[in-house]
Formats: sequence, structure tokens, C-alpha cells
Amino acid sequence: MKNRNLRFVDMRKFILLLLVCCISNLGFTQDLTKIDLSDLSNNQFIQTNNLEDFSRLATSAEVGVAYIDQGQVRSYNKENGIQLIRVKHNSLQFLNSNLNFANTVEMIVINLPSPAFDIQTIDCSNFEQFQNLKYIYFVFQINGNEINNPSSLNCLSDNIMQYYSNKRPI
Repeated sequence: MKNRNLRFVDMRKFILLLLVCCISNLGFTQDLTKIDLSDLSNNQFIQTNNLEDFSRLATSAEVGVAYIDQGQVRSYNKENGIQLIRVKHNSLQFLNSNLNFANTVEMIVINLPSPAFDIQTIDCSNFEQFQNLKYIYFVFQINGNEINNPSSLNCLSDNIMQYYSNKRPI
């Protein structure tokens, strides 16, 4: 009887250990989280979801920003350090260029042509030089009632958060 109780206790410990492993693994999986563009102006939403830094980088006019388009780099507020890069999907390969401000970049905003764009086709080596990268923000152009349920870019380190929004073309 004592041997049977011992096996039961061991089995409970094993199940508990397995449960803890599964839950901790979920904490390290990379998710792509949707943020509506209107959420970035909602202070309560930002505070509730601990997105103060994300919102500052995405919306502040004081942040140093670089625009990369077809190999051309235009920068604004660079005296503050370039913390944000905005790039179109067809210029992603230029992120692999030797950018002298790469160490200060915290967010990259990638404009994508449609919800049908496969994020998994993005070459993660484009992000290797950005040692302080915290966020990748995908902005999909949508027309009408297109539905967008993209998957996350699964080749990034776990400390880089991924968000996306849908934006209607102007």
C-alpha cells in the first residue's frame, strides 16, 4: 500500500512538473498581437496593456526616425538617436545594409501591401544588426472587408514583441 501511495505522489509530481513546463513554454512563444490604430491614442488601453514605450516610439514626433525606401535613407530628429525605422515591404533587404544608427533602433515598422502578404517570407537576418530592437510593428494595407489573421515572424528572439494593425489606404 505504501509503495502504491509513493507511485501516486511521484505521478502527481510528474504531472505538476509537466504542467509547469507547458505553461512556461507558452510564456516564451512569440505571438503577433493586433493593435487598432485608434488604440494608440487611447491612454487607458495603453496603460492597461503596458504599451507606453511602444506607443511613444510609434507616435511621438520627438523620436528619431529613419525612412528606408529603395536604398534611400531619410532621417529626422537624428540628434535624438534613431529609435524607429519605417520601411516598406519591398525595401526590407536594405535593413541588411550597414546602418550607422543600428545600435539605437528600438522599433521597426514594416508597411505591407495586403493581408495576404506572408510574413514568414521575411529574412530574419535583416534584423541581426539591431541589438536594441524591442518591437516589430507590421501595418497591413486593407481594402474593404479583407480579413487579416497573420502569423508571427517565428525566427526572432523572444524578447522582440510583434504587433500588427490594419490600415485602409488613403
